[in-house]
Amino acid sequence: QLKGDGAALEESARRNKELEDQITKGNAELASLKNSYADAKNEAEKERIREQVRINEQKFEANRLMERGNDQMRAQDYNAARQTYQEVVSLDPTYSAAYNNLGYICEQSNDIDGAVHNYRKAIENNADYADAYYNLGNIYYRDKDYRRAIDNYRRTVDINNQFIAACNNLGLAYANLNEFEALELDPNYAEPKLNRDRLSAWLNG
Repeated sequence: QLKGDGAALEESARRNKELEDQITKGNAELASLKNSYADAKNEAEKERIREQVRINEQKFEANRLMERGNDQMRAQDYNAARQTYQEVVSLDPTYSAAYNNLGYICEQSNDIDGAVHNYRKAIENNADYADAYYNLGNIYYRDKDYRRAIDNYRRTVDINNQFIAACNNLGLAYANLNEFEALELDPNYAEPKLNRDRLSAWLNG
C-alpha cells in the first residue's frame, strides 16, 4: 500500500519542535545584536547591526508563522494554513518547508500542478530536502509514471536511508514496472515485484 499523507502530517509535528528551538535561539541572537548596537563605535558598524537585526527579525517572524501554519495544517484548516505559509515565503522566499507544505495543501484540493510547482520550489531552495522528493514521487506514482516516481524515491532515500515510507513506495514503484523496464532502470532488479532483500541491499550498498 502506498504510504503518503500521514507522513506529511507527522513531519509537521516533528518540525514544530525544531521551530521552537529556532525561535528560542533567534530571541537570544536578537538580544545579543541589540547589546552590540549599544556598544557600536561608529555609524557604519551601527548600520551593519541594524541590517542584521532586520534579517533576524524576518527569520524569527517566518519561523513563528511556520509554527502556526503547521498547527493549522494538522487541524486540517487548509485555507488558513495556505495563507500562513504564503506569508512565510513572502518573508523568506527560500523557506523550503513552507513550499513543501503548500504543495501538500494543493494536493488536498486536487491542484496537482500547484503541488508539483511548490515541491519543485522546495527542492530549488534546498537540493537535499527529502520530503519534497518523496511527495513528488507519490504524485508520479499515483499518475502511474513509475519511472519518475522511482527517480524521486531513490533521491529521497539517498538523502535519508531511514525514510521508511519512501523505501516502501520505492519497492511498490519497481513492482509496477514490467520486467524489461525494471531491468533497464536497475540491472540488479531480478523481477518486477516488491523485493525487500534487493531494496535493502541497494540501500546499504
